[in-house]
Amino acid sequence: MSIMISPFETIYLASWSLALAVSLFLVLRNRKDYEFLHSSFWRFLTERWKVVTFLIATAIITLAAPYSGDPTWDYADSIIISVLTFIFAPWSVAIIVRCVRARNWGAKLFVALCLFMVPIWAYDLYILFRDQMYPPTWQSNIPISGAIVLSAGLFWNLGWKAEVGAVFAFSEEDWPPAWRTSFRHIALYAFLMAIPVVGAVGWFVYTFFWGA
Repeated sequence: MSIMISPFETIYLASWSLALAVSLFLVLRNRKDYEFLHSSFWRFLTERWKVVTFLIATAIITLAAPYSGDPTWDYADSIIISVLTFIFAPWSVAIIVRCVRARNWGAKLFVALCLFMVPIWAYDLYILFRDQMYPPTWQSNIPISGAIVLSAGLFWNLGWKAEVGAVFAFSEEDWPPAWRTSFRHIALYAFLMAIPVVGAVGWFVYTFFWGA
């Protein structure tokens, strides 16, 4: 069976594949500059409340897949994209913000932008292999999934410091921070930030059962 892909989609696929290859080269060339290769980042990412909320979010998105009305949304890509979002969104969002604030337009910002897009491109690649065609929804998926990746990156960068209260950890000079956050301190902020994503998933399910 031949793969159905237009010339423009071929160029797009080749472009982001090249961008990822360049990102990999940049990371391997200067490993010390990329926090996600350091144990301190993984201690930051695997705080208990982050792992628990990741598992809850993944379960919600995965279980909602059959009732979304979207044939490109299934169990497999729900899990794949959720895992990639958890791994890359907190780092990429943090670095994008920090680089923009510092007006650092170099290689690290390029890598962060590419890794921000990884869950989106993973969706494209999965559908390409599953259906032997580039997903017709790839363009509309960019703002939708982009908003989710951004929300996830902000959500899992939530932190609490007694002297200032709730903060985004990436605003601190020592990011990723050595200090830990108790979920009870940020529960309200986490709930408010989760509303748009949960609401969007709920809307898909609602329209599936009752129509729009």
